[in-house]
Amino acid sequence: MRGILGSSEQSPGVWALRTAALPGGRFELAGLLSGHFPDGTTVGPGPDQAEFPGAIELLTVRLDSLRRPVVAIAPWATAGAPALWFVEADASTPDRSLHSLVAFGTGHHTDGTVIPNAAFFTLPVRSDQQVAALRWDTMTGEIDQIYVAPDVRDRGVAKKMIIVGGAYHAHRGWEGKIYVGGRRSDTVEEMLVGRSPLRVTPRTERTVIIDPLTGEPAE
Repeated sequence: MRGILGSSEQSPGVWALRTAALPGGRFELAGLLSGHFPDGTTVGPGPDQAEFPGAIELLTVRLDSLRRPVVAIAPWATAGAPALWFVEADASTPDRSLHSLVAFGTGHHTDGTVIPNAAFFTLPVRSDQQVAALRWDTMTGEIDQIYVAPDVRDRGVAKKMIIVGGAYHAHRGWEGKIYVGGRRSDTVEEMLVGRSPLRVTPRTERTVIIDPLTGEPAE
């Protein structure tokens, strides 16, 4: 039986080690790549990161001086992707608990900073300057929609969005992990080539990307 420290004999996956509890059920954390726990597992707070020899740090989520979460990703994990900051917002419908992250590439915030939707409207940034957007179900973890602007689709932005979304999901204390379901468009399918089967399920249905700014098909 695997104890609290887990076993390094499993296939490597990304799991979250909570390093500090925050008000509102949120957490600072480290995202670690190793076989100590199954992909998507959340551990702690309690154990120290040094207790997991061989675990590779993929990311951290820490609060900045303004108490905003900052997702810092190891450079090797998103090589080639632009610096992005994010606007988070509740996107729930009457029957689904949804959340969204919209990415911007301006210099108004440090790479990885996540700000609330209300703070966005105080900035001299237009909504149509967005680089990408991610929406997912916070109860199941399934990604409901992913959009990447055409001029950066070959720069690893989709991967960065999924990593940041997963880190933010864990930071909020929500259960499980985010993943790409079987319903997706041709463009998303191309962006996901070679991605881990632990987070990308086999495609089951072809869909069409909707531009979040216009509501029209984007491909």
